[in-house]
Amino acid sequence: LIFIFIFVSLAVVSATVVSVSGSSQKICQLIGDKDRQFNIPTPTQTGVNAKVYGTDLGVAFQSNGKLIFLFGDTITHPLMNSPDSIAYTSDYSPNDCIDLKFYVDENSKFKIPEVAGISLKAFEVPMEGIEINGQNYVFFTTDSTGEGQMGRSVLTKFNEGDFSFDYLYDFSTGKFINVHIVRVDNSRFDGLPENSGKGLLIYGSGTYRKSNLYLSYISEDSLE
Repeated sequence: LIFIFIFVSLAVVSATVVSVSGSSQKICQLIGDKDRQFNIPTPTQTGVNAKVYGTDLGVAFQSNGKLIFLFGDTITHPLMNSPDSIAYTSDYSPNDCIDLKFYVDENSKFKIPEVAGISLKAFEVPMEGIEINGQNYVFFTTDSTGEGQMGRSVLTKFNEGDFSFDYLYDFSTGKFINVHIVRVDNSRFDGLPENSGKGLLIYGSGTYRKSNLYLSYISEDSLE
């Protein structure tokens, strides 16, 4: 891991980034009813189908044959106080866009994630998820004191059947407010606390857009 980080850093320092025309192409606009570039209907029609017209974030994780998207502050009509939203797809081919579906209520409006005792207003968002042995876990930021200033991260158990989130514990109030998780096979890496089994490398940051990057580890069976 150290070798990889050093190699990447040296490559970035010595390389010149150039734009290659046509090397990246837009496939589709995922959110909203009208593609703002081409002025045509979007394939997903999230406004019609879920009352979703704009979103923040969009962190995705694999779960039981699906890809689940965690969206932050979500634009709806009429405007609400920065609710969050979650969508999913079973579409494994992005070539003609993604068949994105939001979790919706009986009125075809996106469901808002709620965690008992946790504030989920502006800048308080679902920001990472992982599935372990069929069970989904979602990390949220909370305790915002202003734009981008999140004071705490919490871990929840996400139950898809009734779209409920069970608070498990405070994850961090410092270096791991925002996190990203990578599942690893411990036997392939030296220096991890265990020599066998499966674990999670957790990358984190603390102060919004000012923090260093931190790294921690936890075994899969210890997360809950």
